[in-house]
Amino acid sequence: MMLDDGFLSVVIPVYNEENNILNILTCLEQQTLSGYEVVIVDDGSTDNTVELIESFQPQTFNIKLLKQNNAGAARARENAIYASKGDYIAFIDCDDSIDGSTLEQAITPIVKDKSVNISLFKLISLENIKDSNKKKFDYYTDLFCVTGKDAFSQCISSWGLHGFGIFKRSILIDSYNTYYKYNTKKTNCLNNDEVITRICFSNAEKIYLSEGEYYFITNPASTTRRVNKNYYKVIYNAFYLNQYILSNTFNEDAHQEVAKLIISTIWGVAIRYFKWRKYFSREEKKEWYRTIREGTQTIKKINKERNFTINKKSFIQLYTLYYLFIKP
Repeated sequence: MMLDDGFLSVVIPVYNEENNILNILTCLEQQTLSGYEVVIVDDGSTDNTVELIESFQPQTFNIKLLKQNNAGAARARENAIYASKGDYIAFIDCDDSIDGSTLEQAITPIVKDKSVNISLFKLISLENIKDSNKKKFDYYTDLFCVTGKDAFSQCISSWGLHGFGIFKRSILIDSYNTYYKYNTKKTNCLNNDEVITRICFSNAEKIYLSEGEYYFITNPASTTRRVNKNYYKVIYNAFYLNQYILSNTFNEDAHQEVAKLIISTIWGVAIRYFKWRKYFSREEKKEWYRTIREGTQTIKKINKERNFTINKKSFIQLYTLYYLFIKP
């Protein structure tokens, strides 16, 4: 399939990816789809990533290379959105891969039906591209197309859908703008993209679940598995999602689901606090402890005011947090 100019942009953030960048570019060159642009944002690489990108001469797509000082993949993706010209944007990580027909299978429903604002890939996790042990992401539904509101309701406390796919550019930009109404300082809370993806689902008319396979390569040596001294900030994003739900006309189930999310998020941060605190400075310990304590106080107050029905697991987590961080 040949796309009209300006229809699709594929965004790839990179940082020191000299071992992967040519693989993903070759993979894109082998797609059954053509006529799109690839926007690569280099996040301050110190290896040969940029040189390899500049040496690659694609035949089926155009490359736009942006460079920024090291600011993280989330900032790179956001900068790419505004620099892209496509009405629709696909996100691909450099160390992952896709099947030869993935982009065409995902974009076809959008071409046929303009009310489809998001088309997700079929997400498959594996340790490496030759791994035969493939784990397919299980959706909450067997339907091929769902409404955005329904998708959002299934992705509050847990992920009934994933966020790998093609998004309408205007919805992405609106969702970023909405998110920054709550995160006014535009702080990197590590999982900003997860909140923005949920808002995208909420704003979408229809979401299509395509058969285009996206291979998510799990990496045991990933930095996300190492100590992250800023991880406590994910608590803020749980509360930003709560503010979004409060500011819109969502039903009681959504309010209960976001309460569950907040409690489980604080619980996860607390677990890491006890596991990692030996690596923290005195001030870092204080900051983690203060954030966990204030988060627990806030959700306990919210829970009391709204009288949520929370499940047994959330109840135990909340009151364990209370006795660990407030009662003393």
